[in-house]
Amino acid sequence: MSKISREEPKRTAAAIESFVQGEFDSPSLGVDSEGRFCIPVDLRGEELYAPFAGKSRLNDDLFAAVEEAAKLSHKPIHLEMKLEEERLPEKDHVRRGYCRHYEAEMEETKRKIKKLNLQSLLLLAVGILFLAGYGLSQYYLGGHEIYFIVPEILSIVAWVFVWAATEKFFFDSRTERLHWLNYRRLKNASMTFYVERK
Repeated sequence: MSKISREEPKRTAAAIESFVQGEFDSPSLGVDSEGRFCIPVDLRGEELYAPFAGKSRLNDDLFAAVEEAAKLSHKPIHLEMKLEEERLPEKDHVRRGYCRHYEAEMEETKRKIKKLNLQSLLLLAVGILFLAGYGLSQYYLGGHEIYFIVPEILSIVAWVFVWAATEKFFFDSRTERLHWLNYRRLKNASMTFYVERK
């Protein structure tokens, strides 16, 4: 089998400077000539698959490493996967496992967004019911000084439910949508597998 070597991508000086300062001092991190953020992943000597999962699931450490490096740029991602020559035939299996992982994450995030939106609607409906109760209590109990607290309590409870609905719809759901976009970016990462020439 012939060895596959990697051509060093051209990095822009500005990109390298922004990524290598601080703890990230790898000269391999940077932007290539196609505008992709290149992340080197050295799989040599590492366990590719999760314990007790056979070859059905990749090791979580791989995803953690890629996600940590991906935070450095918002550009499309290109993974430069370095393997031993004897493990090169596994590259298609690794590629599929990588994509399946992020497809599952995207699907789970979609479910969370739907659940948050449903909870938001239910909370809003309850809030509207309490507001209606507030209006009715104002109408029927407004003239009775002894019952003045009832409309106030209903008003407070109503606005608590309305605020909870707003928080879930505009804040929690937005956070999950950002996660979904990030998982999609990671899933769409291009990959190059190579063996270093000696």
